Amino acid sequence: MTQKHILVVEDDPYIAEQLCSLLAEKGFLHTHAETLAAARGALGTQAFDLVISDLSIPAGDGRFPDLSKGLDLINTLAWQKPDLPVIVISGSLGSREVVEDLKAMKNVVAKVWKPYDSEELVSEIRQALA
Repeated sequence: MTQKHILVVEDDPYIAEQLCSLLAEKGFLHTHAETLAAARGALGTQAFDLVISDLSIPAGDGRFPDLSKGLDLINTLAWQKPDLPVIVISGSLGSREVVEDLKAMKNVVAKVWKPYDSEELVSEIRQALA
């Protein structure tokens, strides 16, 4: 069985380090992207089995993170790679409109709140990859 490759889109270095360590410990390959631009670059050059993305990420242009960038990424994936599952991790899902947008996206297979429980997240990952 080949290792599954997961793209982690997270701008907080502490959370990214924890998440990447957890994935490595559980035997998953991973690539980390801190910005929307870095995530798009990775998706254009590598094959992934799953994306784990924060909603509030920076675009990569020096501006502050905002929810729209994470939604931009997930929307792009829904159209360009509809079979690529996405797990959203976030401290806040924002407005009711954001929650409704996420529910409508068929590629979003789970929403996990920060701080996340490691075992719950690993369970969601395994289920998404099954």
